[in-house]
Amino acid sequence: MNQTLFIIGNGFDMFHGIPSGYSDFKQYVEKTNKKLFEALEYYFDADSLWSDFEGTLAHLDTEKIVDDASQYLVDYGAENWSDEYHHDYPYEVKQAIDVVTIQLKEQFTTWILGLKIPYKKEIILSESAQYMNFNYTKTLEQIYNIPYNHILYIHNKAIDMESVLILGHSRTPYVEEQTPPKVIDNSEDNENDYYDYYEDMDDVRVTEGDKILDQYFIDTYKNTDTIINENLTFFIGINKILI
Repeated sequence: MNQTLFIIGNGFDMFHGIPSGYSDFKQYVEKTNKKLFEALEYYFDADSLWSDFEGTLAHLDTEKIVDDASQYLVDYGAENWSDEYHHDYPYEVKQAIDVVTIQLKEQFTTWILGLKIPYKKEIILSESAQYMNFNYTKTLEQIYNIPYNHILYIHNKAIDMESVLILGHSRTPYVEEQTPPKVIDNSEDNENDYYDYYEDMDDVRVTEGDKILDQYFIDTYKNTDTIINENLTFFIGINKILI
């Protein structure tokens, strides 16, 4: 491995005139996806969201999601009860989560792919050096002709819409183990036992919703240990080079 290592962050792209700051992403989302923009500012603290975007993802306001979805918790003893009501509450929770996960990642990837990279070199960089790149863009390859195998895209690179970009928070998620709900015979002959059972336990619909919320924190967790282990060869190699 070459004896020179460059560590590249977002300041590198911004130095080259690429509007890649989170404030730029804010403007992009507000302009192109109003629903997502409003959801992000509704479920997260708007003041910190666009200055510490990834860190703020760890502080999803789950109470708002639960409160909004609670209107779909029809009482089991309601006269007009239907088995379809079992799915309404977790469905609404999942809809909210999908906006701030699936839609967010799709919008983020689209934004990165749309960033215009100039062709003007601003500094001198060695094509034989090694680069640990925290950016998602191909700036090093496009402007400076740095070989791909000399660049570690630590959070992956935006190639197309199928690219899996690592975007998330560093707050370790804690998910409490939950016992799967007991299967209940809710036929007409056992209707009383069915309602009596649910009076003595947490609502299975709420439990399912909680699992969806727990999964959000798992899915948006940036697991640095895993990232390091997946790139262990690179990190072992940098012990021998000078920064």
